[in-house]
Amino acid sequence: MTTPDWFGGMAADEVIEPNLPGVIDDAIATDEIQAGLADPRLGLTEDDLRAHAMANQARICDPAQAELNEVVFARAGAVRRSGWRPWSRANWRRSVARNDAALAAWRSKVLHDGVLPLLRTQINDRLAPLVWATVAVHNSPGLDRVRDSRFVVETVSAQRFFDLAGQIRYGAIGIAGVRGVGKSTVIEQYQTERPEPVSVLVPAPVQYNAREFVLHLYAQLCNEVLRRFAYRERVVRDVNRGTLRGMVRYLVLAVVLFGVGVLVVGPGQLLAVTHWSLVPAVVGGALLVIGLGCAGFALYLLGTVVVTSSATRRTLRWFLPGDRVPTREEFLVGQARRRLKRIRFLQTRTTGWSGKLTIPNTEIGFDRSTEQAEQPLTYPEIVHELRRFIELVAARIPDSPGVIVAIDELDKIEDAERAQQFVNEIKGVFGVSGAQFLVSVSDDALASFERRGLPVRDAFDSAFDEIVRIEPLNLKDACALLGSRVIGVSNLFSALAHCMAGGLARDIIRTARSMRAAAGQGGGIEQVCRGLVAADLQRKIHAFQQATSQLDGAPDTTDFIRALRLLHADPTTLLQIVPTLLPEDGDKADFRQVRWQAATYVYHCATVREVFTEALTTERFDQERLNLESLATAKQELGTHPQLAWLMVDEFRAAWELPTVPTA
Repeated sequence: MTTPDWFGGMAADEVIEPNLPGVIDDAIATDEIQAGLADPRLGLTEDDLRAHAMANQARICDPAQAELNEVVFARAGAVRRSGWRPWSRANWRRSVARNDAALAAWRSKVLHDGVLPLLRTQINDRLAPLVWATVAVHNSPGLDRVRDSRFVVETVSAQRFFDLAGQIRYGAIGIAGVRGVGKSTVIEQYQTERPEPVSVLVPAPVQYNAREFVLHLYAQLCNEVLRRFAYRERVVRDVNRGTLRGMVRYLVLAVVLFGVGVLVVGPGQLLAVTHWSLVPAVVGGALLVIGLGCAGFALYLLGTVVVTSSATRRTLRWFLPGDRVPTREEFLVGQARRRLKRIRFLQTRTTGWSGKLTIPNTEIGFDRSTEQAEQPLTYPEIVHELRRFIELVAARIPDSPGVIVAIDELDKIEDAERAQQFVNEIKGVFGVSGAQFLVSVSDDALASFERRGLPVRDAFDSAFDEIVRIEPLNLKDACALLGSRVIGVSNLFSALAHCMAGGLARDIIRTARSMRAAAGQGGGIEQVCRGLVAADLQRKIHAFQQATSQLDGAPDTTDFIRALRLLHADPTTLLQIVPTLLPEDGDKADFRQVRWQAATYVYHCATVREVFTEALTTERFDQERLNLESLATAKQELGTHPQLAWLMVDEFRAAWELPTVPTA
């Protein structure tokens, strides 16, 4: 593994080899890993984990490639490459601190994104046959955040997106999928794995103004360019500040020494050198010479600050114009600063001249001035300026694409017409050479895009080069997700979380959080399943009550709500109540939909309670994987197609040899 040439040829191995063993030791010393090793049944030792991590060095270091580049950059010395030497101890300490900060960031990234997920997976593989029907979770820091690009599971649909993004380097790609499926995480992972391009991630506003949003996007891109390429200027500025502090110290020392020297020699004898006595001459003269030397060195430091300051360079370029071509960093930083200033501030320029002629008893005055106020940019001008800036940045990045712009959470705009209007108004920014645009959209947008070629066109069809759907996780992916985040959750409990969450990564993690509370101290599968279903029932009962209260026409929902309140996590009771929740003759369409959703949901919960018991052995689990997938798929369809979900639950129960509930 080596770094780019612009790091001065310094090998990344010089950072990895001396530091990686310490990072692995830190991971092994964490409470969750130590709790896993404390189980003697595993037969694992710290040396085993250490050897396993070192054997997967490339895998655990890959997530921290951007941080590694920062470390090598700091060590190569931006100060040295700009012609500087740190003249004072303060500057040296500052350089060391900068390198230490970059190294600490790299170590933290490798620890949390590389080593810990690898060790959790290895321990879980050993635990799987030992804790099949029991939760053995001691610590779960991997479940702290639902949205975390450190734990991306390489699904088929995610890989399809990565492949497509590698092919369509210039254009707009839509990323569709239901809420919570992991679209944002996939986008973040894609940007993280490509540190070279200038990348920005901007959430789409629910209540939006196209002009304000594009201005915000413009400003974010300018700020990212400054963050990436103004590092050298920040280094010089920091060094100059330290040098100025050193100059002040030397100047104060010079004044003190010179004053003491004058007192030793005597103020009256200072100029009469030939009349100095021997001792005052030696002592005072030495102090005077040292003081003058300190003053001279302080002036030298001041001169170096003046010569290297950006203000001096700008002044010299103005007075002595030449053919010097600015570097890539200087050009991009200058462009970003000018454009950011124009975005944020309106400018007023005043020019003029005045004169006065005075003669005896007469005075004549002349005065003329012109004031020019800069007007706000119109929306077409903003789009044009942004496109031009993206082209400038992309043309100077030695990568393809040079700029990645991600617009996230567009699917939060629930009104399909408003979402189309938003895309229609901002799509003028798309299609810039050297830039790639990633936009998370709803399934409605994907459906509209897939109808292209028919005599129906909309904003999605004309805005995107391609739209990829991120599918919910399958059972294997769900097991891999929880296996990399937490120790002590077997595939049986991962399957339970998968079926209750419908394959949505966000809900799988939330269910896993609740699982630890439901398990108590080493709870079995039936106890955990009962606790999870009971808690979910309480939330859904409240949600269905709210839904019925908002129905048009105020239908009589008394019996329906009464039936909901009788629900508890016993499968027999749930199956008895299911028929009372089904739609009745005379129900209006919207109320029928709510009743179908409620009945199918309770039917699903009863099925989950009957399946996840102590009788579900590893052998039957392996045999029934496909059927368990269909139970999770039924949960996915529940919100939009409850009758289809009912049929899928029926099919699952028939395959599992469980009695079905008739709908009539």
